[in-house]
Amino acid sequence: MRSLRCKSNVRILKTALIALVSLAVACTQEPSKTSPDPTPKNPAAEGVADTSADYWPTDRWREGPPESEGFSSRALATMVAEVRNKGLAIHSLLVIRRGTIILDANFYPFAAGTRHDIASNTKSITSLLVGAAVLHGKLKGLDQPILGLIHERPSQPDPRKARITLGDLLAMRSGLDCGFHGESELDGMRASGNWVQTALDIPMRSEPDATIGYCSPNYHLVSKALQDITGMPMAAFAQRTVFSRLGINDYLWPSDAKGVTHGWGDLQLKTRDLAKIGYLCLHDGVWDGTRILPAGWIARTTRPLSKYNATDSYGFGWWTHPQSPAGFYEGIGRGGQRLSIWPAKDLIVVFTGGGFEPGDIAPMLLGAYKADTALLVDQLGVEQLRGALAMAAQPPPATVIPSVPSEAVRRASGHVFDFPANEFQLRALTFFFNAGDARVHVELADRALDLPIGLDGRYRISTDSIDGIPPGTRGVFRGDDELVLDLNLIGKINRYELASRFLGGAMKVDIVDSTGTFRATVLGQRRDRGIR
Repeated sequence: MRSLRCKSNVRILKTALIALVSLAVACTQEPSKTSPDPTPKNPAAEGVADTSADYWPTDRWREGPPESEGFSSRALATMVAEVRNKGLAIHSLLVIRRGTIILDANFYPFAAGTRHDIASNTKSITSLLVGAAVLHGKLKGLDQPILGLIHERPSQPDPRKARITLGDLLAMRSGLDCGFHGESELDGMRASGNWVQTALDIPMRSEPDATIGYCSPNYHLVSKALQDITGMPMAAFAQRTVFSRLGINDYLWPSDAKGVTHGWGDLQLKTRDLAKIGYLCLHDGVWDGTRILPAGWIARTTRPLSKYNATDSYGFGWWTHPQSPAGFYEGIGRGGQRLSIWPAKDLIVVFTGGGFEPGDIAPMLLGAYKADTALLVDQLGVEQLRGALAMAAQPPPATVIPSVPSEAVRRASGHVFDFPANEFQLRALTFFFNAGDARVHVELADRALDLPIGLDGRYRISTDSIDGIPPGTRGVFRGDDELVLDLNLIGKINRYELASRFLGGAMKVDIVDSTGTFRATVLGQRRDRGIR
């Protein structure tokens, strides 16, 4: 289902922190390291924090005023207010410096402490799990041929496929003819009955390790390899070797019909738990005195291997950027999901969102950064920031609920409208209108959802959910015979506008994805008898 399964193909965006890290380096007059393969004399220079640290946020993060880590409370308060006032589709923004949370912003309708789909950020975590498998002796390294690790074989033998290594898959240099024109191969894999076999059967475009093509099926093969060599799905391996050590207990990581974890996307984590992954990376794979990843694994996998375009390079599941200082790297997922790590400043920034450009707030975040050292705490600024954060989490003021147009009631209320096959996979809609109250029953190809509709400008959160995350819906009447729905999947990233026009015996629905990736018009016919 294209609409509600929320594809995890990454849309390469401008980097939110390129300007921040570049200008901040100039501000603090610290020399930039430009060697592609430095041999540093201290952990920080190698892109990790001091592994002798005695603080570990397994159970909880410590928190402090922004000034304690060189940021301005007032400037951050202004930024939070601007995000709300401009209606940017940011769900959460977490800033951690030297292990201290200095900003934890959650924007309505996203609720603090809930999980969020991190999309292709999942690939970065899959890369870490390969390292865990190496540490536990399940893998020898990245040079192992993939066909020597998984049980399946391509339907049509091609000697080049026998030369694809695990590292080729992680680096998006498999040689498969995949990822050069969007993510159609991911769509094809997901529409098939056997995802692993479909991925293996993608034709070769070149020799492995020749060129980069952003191919999500590569990472499904990595997941299958980890499953076959460990004897458990990758999600279970993650829980045993990494998540449990970091105190990550509330997550959801789907599998395909044959039980293979989605190595390329769809992992759901809480914002603070995703930040723990960043903290693990800053400490070279060590957590609370226990080595979880091989020494040097982070430095190796985050080093740029392939130039993807003018502003982005790819390593083994991580993105880097020529404009940023050496050592800065990110996990990136579509819709604004980011895990940004700057080791030289001991800085972690986590974004989640529903289709926004992180670069939109980079100047504001930059403006809040004042010094590497602590500043005097601005008590008035701290209060201003506290108020801005509280306001950001609140719904907008409720509007007066309008009376439901009589034509909408007469033509649609209680009647089932059936739709022919369509890309949105919408099968039927049933609206129910009462005095000041509205809801819609949505039948899709793989599920049904009962959605209350807020007519006062506020989302109504459904008791139904999509992969454990409930959507929110609000609507406004446009004339007597048209209702425009705002269907926000919130933590599942996508947000849709459904303009439903009631034509008596028919219903015309124009569907638009707010990220611009989907647009369709479907025409449904009313069944003979209504229901209540």
